[in-house]
Amino acid sequence: MAFQKGHQKIGGRKKGTTNLDREVPREVIERLLGRSMFEELLGIMQQVRDPLEHAKMLRDLMPYCYPKLQAMTIDANIQVEAKEVVKSLAAKYRIVEADKL
Repeated sequence: MAFQKGHQKIGGRKKGTTNLDREVPREVIERLLGRSMFEELLGIMQQVRDPLEHAKMLRDLMPYCYPKLQAMTIDANIQVEAKEVVKSLAAKYRIVEADKL
Protein backbone atom coordinates (compact mmCIF):
# COMPACT_ATOMS: atom_id res chain seq x y z
CA MET A 1 0.00 0.00 0.00
CA ALA A 2 1.33 3.45 -0.90
CA PHE A 3 2.08 6.07 1.73
CA GLN A 4 -0.80 8.39 2.43
CA LYS A 5 -0.30 11.97 3.56
CA GLY A 6 -1.16 12.71 7.15
CA HIS A 7 0.01 9.33 8.48
CA GLN A 8 3.04 8.86 10.67
CA LYS A 9 6.13 7.30 9.07
CA ILE A 10 6.66 3.76 10.30
CA GLY A 11 9.85 1.83 9.58
CA GLY A 12 12.37 2.57 6.89
CA ARG A 13 15.65 4.38 7.27
CA LYS A 14 16.17 7.21 9.68
CA LYS A 15 16.93 10.62 8.23
CA GLY A 16 20.64 11.08 7.45
CA THR A 17 21.49 7.37 7.24
CA THR A 18 24.20 6.76 4.63
CA ASN A 19 23.92 4.10 1.94
CA LEU A 20 25.98 1.05 2.85
CA ASP A 21 26.90 0.49 -0.79
CA ARG A 22 28.86 3.77 -0.64
CA GLU A 23 30.17 3.60 2.92
CA VAL A 24 31.66 0.09 2.87
CA PRO A 25 33.84 0.55 -0.27
CA ARG A 26 35.03 3.91 1.08
CA GLU A 27 36.17 2.29 4.33
CA VAL A 28 37.90 -0.56 2.48
CA ILE A 29 39.79 1.84 0.20
CA GLU A 30 40.85 4.03 3.11
CA ARG A 31 42.15 0.99 5.02
CA LEU A 32 44.14 -0.17 1.99
CA LEU A 33 45.63 3.29 1.37
CA GLY A 34 46.22 4.05 5.01
CA ARG A 35 44.66 7.48 4.57
CA SER A 36 41.49 9.07 3.23
CA MET A 37 40.73 9.21 -0.48
CA PHE A 38 40.86 13.00 -0.26
CA GLU A 39 44.40 12.89 1.14
CA GLU A 40 45.43 10.42 -1.56
CA LEU A 41 44.04 12.59 -4.37
CA LEU A 42 45.66 15.66 -2.87
CA GLY A 43 49.02 13.86 -2.82
CA ILE A 44 48.64 12.84 -6.46
CA MET A 45 47.66 16.34 -7.52
CA GLN A 46 50.65 17.87 -5.75
CA GLN A 47 52.96 15.67 -7.84
CA VAL A 48 51.51 16.98 -11.13
CA ARG A 49 53.67 19.80 -12.44
CA ASP A 50 51.88 20.54 -15.73
CA PRO A 51 49.32 23.33 -15.07
CA LEU A 52 47.06 22.08 -17.89
CA GLU A 53 47.00 18.55 -16.48
CA HIS A 54 46.35 19.95 -13.00
CA ALA A 55 43.40 21.97 -14.32
CA LYS A 56 41.99 18.88 -16.08
CA MET A 57 42.16 16.91 -12.84
CA LEU A 58 40.34 19.67 -10.97
CA ARG A 59 37.70 19.88 -13.70
CA ASP A 60 37.11 16.13 -13.54
CA LEU A 61 36.86 16.12 -9.73
CA MET A 62 34.54 19.11 -9.39
CA PRO A 63 31.28 17.21 -10.09
CA TYR A 64 32.03 15.08 -7.03
CA CYS A 65 32.59 18.10 -4.78
CA TYR A 66 30.11 20.70 -5.96
CA PRO A 67 26.56 20.36 -7.25
CA LYS A 68 25.94 21.28 -10.86
CA LEU A 69 24.04 24.51 -11.26
CA GLN A 70 21.31 24.81 -13.82
CA ALA A 71 20.83 27.84 -16.00
CA MET A 72 17.91 30.04 -15.06
CA THR A 73 15.89 32.23 -17.35
CA ILE A 74 13.98 35.26 -16.23
CA ASP A 75 11.15 36.53 -18.32
CA ALA A 76 10.15 39.99 -17.19
CA ASN A 77 8.24 42.76 -18.80
CA ILE A 78 9.45 45.96 -17.14
CA GLN A 79 8.24 49.29 -18.37
CA VAL A 80 9.35 52.31 -16.40
CA GLU A 81 9.48 55.86 -17.49
CA ALA A 82 13.09 57.02 -17.25
CA LYS A 83 12.00 60.48 -16.21
CA GLU A 84 10.13 59.07 -13.19
CA VAL A 85 13.19 57.05 -12.13
CA VAL A 86 15.46 60.08 -12.39
CA LYS A 87 13.02 62.18 -10.37
CA SER A 88 12.77 59.61 -7.60
CA LEU A 89 16.56 59.19 -7.39
CA ALA A 90 17.13 62.94 -7.43
CA ALA A 91 14.61 63.38 -4.62
CA LYS A 92 16.04 60.49 -2.65
CA TYR A 93 19.62 61.75 -2.78
CA ARG A 94 18.61 65.44 -2.77
CA ILE A 95 20.67 66.15 -5.87
CA VAL A 96 18.19 68.70 -7.20
CA GLU A 97 14.64 69.38 -6.38
CA ALA A 98 12.48 66.72 -7.98
CA ASP A 99 9.88 69.16 -9.26
CA LYS A 100 12.51 71.05 -11.33
CA LEU A 101 13.24 67.97 -13.46
